[in-house]
Amino acid sequence: KKEDLLGHKRNKQFAYPRQIAMYLCRELIRASYPAIAESFGKKDHTTILYAYEKIDKEIHNNSEIKTMIDDIRKNINTK
Repeated sequence: KKEDLLGHKRNKQFAYPRQIAMYLCRELIRASYPAIAESFGKKDHTTILYAYEKIDKEIHNNSEIKTMIDDIRKNINTK
């Protein structure tokens, strides 16, 4: 849900999809870290930087994560 992505809950059920959304914002629309932070209701852009670097590293180290991100990209691009 949109509320979950924009919320502040820190458990993995909500935080990990939120990090993926932050990563995709940076990758797909090339929004600045501060702009993404503002969109997600975060006070500091370093949260976005951390999320981006974490997901980017996982994509390079885990083929399942890469496939999942690629599938999300395809779904976004077909809409």
